[in-house]
Amino acid sequence: MYPRQVDVGEAIDLFTNDGSGHAGDDATGMLYAERALATAAFNRTLGNTPAHHFLADSDLRDYAKSLIELYNRFDIAAGPRHAEQLIRGIESQAADQARRRSGIGL
Repeated sequence: MYPRQVDVGEAIDLFTNDGSGHAGDDATGMLYAERALATAAFNRTLGNTPAHHFLADSDLRDYAKSLIELYNRFDIAAGPRHAEQLIRGIESQAADQARRRSGIGL
C-alpha cells in the first residue's frame, strides 16, 4: 500500500527535538519543498505569476537540491537520478493538473 520506507518503526524519531534537527523537521521541509515545486510548475503551465509568488528560480533549485538529499537520506530514492525523476514526476503531475483545470491541451 505504501513504500516500506514509510513504516520505519522506532528507527527514526519524528518528534524528539534535541536541538540538532530531527526527522519531523525534515519531513515537514520535504513536504514544503514538494508543494513549492508543484505550485511553481502549476503556475508556469498556466502562465501565471501570482503576486504572492515569492520563489525565485534559485529558491526552486535549492528546494530541488534539498529534496534530492532528503529522498536519498530516507531511502525514498535509489540515488540522485532517481530523486530527480521523482521531482520531475511531481512537477509533471502539477502541470497536468493545471492543464486539466484550465482545459489546456484537452
